[in-house]
Amino acid sequence: MCRIHGIIGVLISIFILSCQEIGPGINIENSNNNADSTEKKVLIENFTGVQCVNCPQGDTLIENLIQQYPGRVEVIDIHAGPLAEPVILSDPDLRTPYSDLLNTLIGPFPFQPAASIDRKLFEISPGDFERIISRNYWAPFVQQELDSVAQVSIDVVPHFDTISRLLTVTLNVKFLNEVPDNINASVSITESKVITSQLNQQQVIPDYIHNNVLRTMLTPYNGEIIDGTKTAGTIWSKQFSIILPDVWNADNCRLIAFVSKSAGVYDVLQVNGMLIK
Repeated sequence: MCRIHGIIGVLISIFILSCQEIGPGINIENSNNNADSTEKKVLIENFTGVQCVNCPQGDTLIENLIQQYPGRVEVIDIHAGPLAEPVILSDPDLRTPYSDLLNTLIGPFPFQPAASIDRKLFEISPGDFERIISRNYWAPFVQQELDSVAQVSIDVVPHFDTISRLLTVTLNVKFLNEVPDNINASVSITESKVITSQLNQQQVIPDYIHNNVLRTMLTPYNGEIIDGTKTAGTIWSKQFSIILPDVWNADNCRLIAFVSKSAGVYDVLQVNGMLIK
């Protein structure tokens, strides 16, 4: 593993994209509209980096999990920390302003690759609970989460204008059971098939294909508060919009929306993903 000794401040001069929330969240009591599947899906947030020599092994493991559980695993690759600095100065920088914020929120990661599974604390050894875990534990804890019962379902409805590149997203969260906790909704955009240099244990791979790369978030990094009634049958809705930068390939961009508990707990109740076009 690529262990990080100490915390090194990294200055990221990345243009922060503006996204707009359209209207307040709306609670629709006991609606008959169905919000996608009620089957539990799992979110993997993978802290990775182009200079992390073991991260390609993590990528392979994640791809295997996606293939093993089709349609039930959503992935966000968060390029963060010193090992996420471009291998070559002219390479694209895959870090975002959200990278360090997310690391602070649910981390910090002790090494790379390391990931959270539904942001839950798992008992790695007797009395040792960790939220950011090594790849040795990803598969069993993904299986454990898939066996759990979903408390909400999520419907993601994108509309992308190919001329203006305006993306409008409607998010509908339906409560399958009453949820007494304080919860937040988060919406991220990832891009796959991003080609840039990557270190592995033998060499520099100049044309490595990076998938699930976090590009931006349409909500605050810690989520949008879901207020109002949270009883079974209620639907909470909100709309977001953003102009996609020309350098992003819209054909490879995906929306990842999830609902999680608020500060201090963070457990993800449900996740859903959708290509933007």
